[in-house]
Amino acid sequence: MAFSTSKLLLHPSNVTEFKRKFPDNAQNTVHTLSDADRFASGSRWHKQHLKALRVLLSQRQSQLLHQSHLPVLESYIERSRIRLKQAPDNIYQNLVAVKPKDLKHYSHQDLRKLGHQFGAFHTRLADVTRLADVTRLDDVPDLRRLPVEEARSPRPTRNKGPPDRFGFPSSEELESLSFGTESSEHSQSEPSRSERSESLSFSESEIDPIDKSEHISRTKHEMVTAGMVAEFISSITDLSSEQTYPDLRIEFTLAPTTYSINSHWLKTVSQDDGSLIRRFKRGGTWALDMAGLALVEAKAMFKSWNKEGDIAQLSENVLAQIVSEMVSCFYERIKFKEGIEKLNRKDHHLFVISVHQTTLTFLHTTIEREYVDYLESIERGDDLPFLRLTSSAQFDIENVEERVEAGVGIMSLVSFLNQAEET
Repeated sequence: MAFSTSKLLLHPSNVTEFKRKFPDNAQNTVHTLSDADRFASGSRWHKQHLKALRVLLSQRQSQLLHQSHLPVLESYIERSRIRLKQAPDNIYQNLVAVKPKDLKHYSHQDLRKLGHQFGAFHTRLADVTRLADVTRLDDVPDLRRLPVEEARSPRPTRNKGPPDRFGFPSSEELESLSFGTESSEHSQSEPSRSERSESLSFSESEIDPIDKSEHISRTKHEMVTAGMVAEFISSITDLSSEQTYPDLRIEFTLAPTTYSINSHWLKTVSQDDGSLIRRFKRGGTWALDMAGLALVEAKAMFKSWNKEGDIAQLSENVLAQIVSEMVSCFYERIKFKEGIEKLNRKDHHLFVISVHQTTLTFLHTTIEREYVDYLESIERGDDLPFLRLTSSAQFDIENVEERVEAGVGIMSLVSFLNQAEET
């Protein structure tokens, strides 16, 4: 599968594009950063850091969901997809039980009942997808004084039916798949839970682009996004991922982890919004084995769109912050294992799950000694290395099919991390 030459990406994806965008790149390296940029925290990194750290970003190019994952995880994808579909205790059925319109119309109580093991995730997802909550009591309509129909729908809603193209059910078909509407006549004709899950088979479905107007209208704090994705990742990891050692578990923690770089040219502190960690059981209690296996960076919304204004993309500032976390995390691994030569091959892989509202994007890079030597070099050399990041497609987990595929991506990531480490 080819990677994009980046007409959809703000940042260069190859060396030619990098040199075209930064013609002075050979003179503007990590050695020439200003003191303000050298000591800036990761959340303050920006375009100049992307230039100095020589960052390239390629994105998987496919309109088909099953071909939109990180290449490094490709060998795990199909096995994870089958495992999720065949998971016990109706895990798959409960993951897909809540549809986009349910998120707007059902209470937290209803969503918890529908989602069972994923009930907490569905309630958090609803909090993200609904219009911004009012902040003043006098902005709240008194529903007791409104006509019945107006009281039922105090806010306008947008028809978010799927596009009319091959691979998507019609609006009428989606309506027939919905759970628990107010009409008792409709509920009598509902398909069974198993019938609903079969209708969402793993087919070559297309990726549905993010709706810009609705995305911008959801003005929520990024903590709402962070809480939602924590429930999603932890539920998938705990309930359906492949973990073969009972006394060694990969789990998700919402607690932020701080990473630092203390090199010749960079004095930086970065912090994630949660991460996958490894715990082991000793003497009947669980203890931390390793943190920062894969980091999460959550944002309230996308702030950058392509030239046509209809495709969301990582802004340069967010990408720079992600790079700071990846590089800082790698430096922490070197410090933890007391030297880069003591790292195994798996330690050189860095993952970040970037989240904007309901959209998840998986990013990956590997950092080698050559690149660390560049960051530590006293003088600029002639052969300057690049930091090459790859990105999956964007998975909008409000959409049921993309929710499943994002879950498959997380399961594949856990399988990769659990595989016997190479030395």
